[in-house]
Amino acid sequence: MAVSTTNPGRLDRITISTHADGMSSAIPQRSRFGALSIIAAFVGALLIIATPPGVATPHRERWQWPTGEPVPVVEGFAPPAHDWLPGRRGVTLQYPAPSPVYACASGTVTVASSIAGRGVISIRHDIDGRVIWSTYLPVTPSVAVGDRVEKGDLIGIVEGDSPTLHWGAKTSRREYSDPIRLTLGRPRLLPWDGAPAR
Repeated sequence: MAVSTTNPGRLDRITISTHADGMSSAIPQRSRFGALSIIAAFVGALLIIATPPGVATPHRERWQWPTGEPVPVVEGFAPPAHDWLPGRRGVTLQYPAPSPVYACASGTVTVASSIAGRGVISIRHDIDGRVIWSTYLPVTPSVAVGDRVEKGDLIGIVEGDSPTLHWGAKTSRREYSDPIRLTLGRPRLLPWDGAPAR
């Protein structure tokens, strides 16, 4: 009870809220949240259990070297800091003319002609929903634009008296990737204790 501020002789009934009253109203909310959490966890567990095992997603097909097997790299991949600067947007392989050149992966030939006096082949590959173009030069093509090639198909020979083959992997209009990285499989972690890997 408290004294009225408007009439000195009158007593007003004022309800004073205590900390305990606030706690009692929060407890039902916590209970509801806890119950909803338990229900959500139970439904999630049921969905996981009830879901039939799916077919494993196939791993990205590894590229092969255009030489058929690894050869010495004369100049490695060294992309420029900006697309307008000079740099090596592929690798230069020690692979003299007239050595055969093979498709590094399945795809469709998009370029098979002479550009700036050098034979060039470019193949479009669709890999896991993205497009990558492999490029080869200088090459005398044995394929034509629009041809479908499979990994390992002969696509031409190193032309003229060139001692090297340039091999590139273009991922967009101005971006390139190291083609040698595409020949590597997924990394595997091995046990520390020296036990044989499975």
